[in-house]
Amino acid sequence: MAERITAEWRRPLVAVLAALALLCALLVWRPWDGSGGDDRSGSGTVPDGPPGAAALRGVDWSTVRAVPEEAFTRTGDYVPATPEAADGDQPAYYADDCHLEREDTGIKACTYGDEDATVEVAVVGSSKAGVWVPVLDEIGRREGWRVSVFTKSSCAYDPPVATDSYPECATYNTALEERLLADPPDIVVTSGQDTDARQLEAAALSAAWLRLLEAGTEHVVAVWEVPTPSRHVAGCLAELPRQGSGDYVEACSYEHEDGPGADILGEAVAQTDGAELLDVKDWVCPDSTLSPRCPPVIGAVVVLGDGAHLTDTYARTLTDPVHQELSDLGIATSQPTDP
Repeated sequence: MAERITAEWRRPLVAVLAALALLCALLVWRPWDGSGGDDRSGSGTVPDGPPGAAALRGVDWSTVRAVPEEAFTRTGDYVPATPEAADGDQPAYYADDCHLEREDTGIKACTYGDEDATVEVAVVGSSKAGVWVPVLDEIGRREGWRVSVFTKSSCAYDPPVATDSYPECATYNTALEERLLADPPDIVVTSGQDTDARQLEAAALSAAWLRLLEAGTEHVVAVWEVPTPSRHVAGCLAELPRQGSGDYVEACSYEHEDGPGADILGEAVAQTDGAELLDVKDWVCPDSTLSPRCPPVIGAVVVLGDGAHLTDTYARTLTDPVHQELSDLGIATSQPTDP
């Protein structure tokens, strides 16, 4: 009869097995340079690439591993490999000319996910919302959702709030609301802002969401706003040697500073029946011995690129955690498969 593993030995054994699992994950990937075979349209993971957020996975996609520090990359290769590559690592819908610039006010919609589906998900807001388009593209294919994208530079969705410094945003949001109310999408996904001239207001957000819900939208999903870094993370990494003495976590971690709309989103959700907060903080800046600082590289993928935006490479590795949370919220009907 095999000896019973005692409590004294169980914890070290679990730690060793977890470390071996992460080591295997990092050994099997080949460096990814963005060329050949990657459709950049939201595959959910990087083909033949590093695990990114998957390195944080606990017992399932609902939980982060007990010791998240084991997923923090400290030395060695990572992707995107240069500051320029990280800053330019954006969702494919930019190349599809679907993201409106500041001066644009006309409504333009691009469709992803299951383009023939009857269930529609509308992504509205600024580039903070647009970060999640590749993730929703893949989830849409799994769930049978048509994903329509309506995003505009530095223009959070909060009609009819206006400002003299950015009238194009108010004009656009008013027109977009008219379109959405005329043909309400089943699900609306939005996030915070990255504007320098406007502040979200919880009451205005809640009122705008309620108008959508009363018109027939079933769910409004506000996604946790990515923290604003205290430094240019990719630039810091570039100054360190890839091998030897350079420790990415020690040298290039950054303070977790909530974006300008983080608290407001939570307040608006609390005020709105039918609205949900999708909180992915633990997959971007998990509670750890590093807290309140955040790791620059997780699972060999640089987390932040241009400003307070996730790199597209890292965002796509969040597909399964986001899908799981949407399922837990009762919005998605299926769950991601185990790796």
